[in-house]
Amino acid sequence: MSGVLMVHKFEDEDKLRDNHVFSDHPRPTPTDSDKMRFLYQTLMVLLTSLLLDPAVAADCRPGATRPDRYDCHAYHKCEGGELVRLHCPTGQAYSVYTGTCEPEWRSPGCHQGVPEVFN
Repeated sequence: MSGVLMVHKFEDEDKLRDNHVFSDHPRPTPTDSDKMRFLYQTLMVLLTSLLLDPAVAADCRPGATRPDRYDCHAYHKCEGGELVRLHCPTGQAYSVYTGTCEPEWRSPGCHQGVPEVFN
């Protein structure tokens, strides 16, 4: 019987239709409120993913420091579960090797204020 299309009418098709198991009516469409809720949730996920650097936020131990992505004279320190941006004293740059501010000449990765690790 391969290749033969068989059409079968359920004996209880009317009963199924009456119980809304099988219906000719289209599915209900989302309301404007549902659409706005979906849009809001999508935008929140997008904004959160853009604003948080997962590699940094995932490892925020109290006292831990991280280099600033764009300025080697600055760094981030974890305080109270949040990263706080701090600046090294004049003439110093954050060292990725020591995790502290060092004289600029001892921070070979700092070229024109941009950390080498992010170039």
